[in-house]
Amino acid sequence: MLTEPSTDYRCPGESHPISGAVHLARLASFYPKCRGCAHRDDTGTLSPQFVKLLAQTRRGGRDLSLFTAEGVEGVYLNTLTAPVTRKLAAVFALGLPRQGAERNQATADVVVAGDGRPLTSELVAAACEGIRWTGRRVIDLGAATAPCVAWAVHHLGAAGGVLVGNAGDEPQMIGLKFWHDGGRPLSAGAELARMREHYEAGVDRPSRTYGGLGRFQPGDGYLAGWKDHFHGLRPLRFVLDTRCQPLVGYLRRLSAESACEVLQELKPDGQATARRGLAERVRAADAHFGLWIDGDGEACRLVDQQGLEVRHDEWLCLIAERLLASRPGAALVLEHGASARLAERINAVGGRVAFSDPARAAMDDAMRCHGALAGGGPSGRLWFGGEAPAADILKALALLLTVLSQSDRTLSEVVRAS
Repeated sequence: MLTEPSTDYRCPGESHPISGAVHLARLASFYPKCRGCAHRDDTGTLSPQFVKLLAQTRRGGRDLSLFTAEGVEGVYLNTLTAPVTRKLAAVFALGLPRQGAERNQATADVVVAGDGRPLTSELVAAACEGIRWTGRRVIDLGAATAPCVAWAVHHLGAAGGVLVGNAGDEPQMIGLKFWHDGGRPLSAGAELARMREHYEAGVDRPSRTYGGLGRFQPGDGYLAGWKDHFHGLRPLRFVLDTRCQPLVGYLRRLSAESACEVLQELKPDGQATARRGLAERVRAADAHFGLWIDGDGEACRLVDQQGLEVRHDEWLCLIAERLLASRPGAALVLEHGASARLAERINAVGGRVAFSDPARAAMDDAMRCHGALAGGGPSGRLWFGGEAPAADILKALALLLTVLSQSDRTLSEVVRAS
């Protein structure tokens, strides 16, 4: 079914409307509220494979409350408990190869991290226990973002990685995301389906040897290549709206010696405020822009100094122009559903365009296949290439600050000039 531009999309239980692009992105990410939405069959430009998968998951019974398009998600102590997490982690570890495909070396290590919330600490411990039960050694990262976990898996040559966190805004929800060696994310498809089957069938312990436990602090290594972006910045003020505590810590470390000011409003319980008030807070603080970032540090929403939303294709175009200046002719990967105008603009500034389904595993494959500099689309994720491609909003923010510091123009003026 084709999406009508005039359709007023509104998620069940939400008071504010969303655009057609956001509607498609939420469908593609198996957003829980889409299951009861009147527009759930309006699949627009989503691929036939995704439409078929959507139909299958709606008939999947209890899997809908646990397995999602990007891993596992459930309500803490309701659908996602410590025993469930322990079993899921064990099933994941048992499915990992014993040989590292990227570095051709034997490895049994699995990286584990949490999002820093007290709520997740019990499940992080359960995940570690489940992995060690299989005989594999766990490397505990402490609190980390999703792109930091992907970096650590690649950097350490680990067999895989697990993040216990919460990408959404509902504090009672906890999710598990998984990576294979090389920092390759798992999404809906053969790998997660196989993991689901093994979880339901039960697992047998392959070894009587309990795996070891090590610790690694990824912060310095992960942030090492970013410090230069925070030198010579103009005194920019921006409102940050996020529940991602590790990302806030990274940003404060990077911006400590710069002239930038990060404004973050907190609730009494220490959690960041909901994103629907972002525009008002930007105007009240006379900030240069505002940024909402999801709980895992992978997706975002940007507003300018007037509180007006900056479309993802506009932000991606700014990033493309910056990166292509040093690598003309390089590829950028766009999610299905991205505007044709965005592809034309990237071609106009010297880039090559490739397309991919928005799933994290599909985008990762496309980024590697094309050697792409960056990528993104309606999902709100902004991808960056390299040995371990990742959707990393911290890097996108660093590039945005660099672009804005090249002149005294406002964000809206920079967007209009691009």
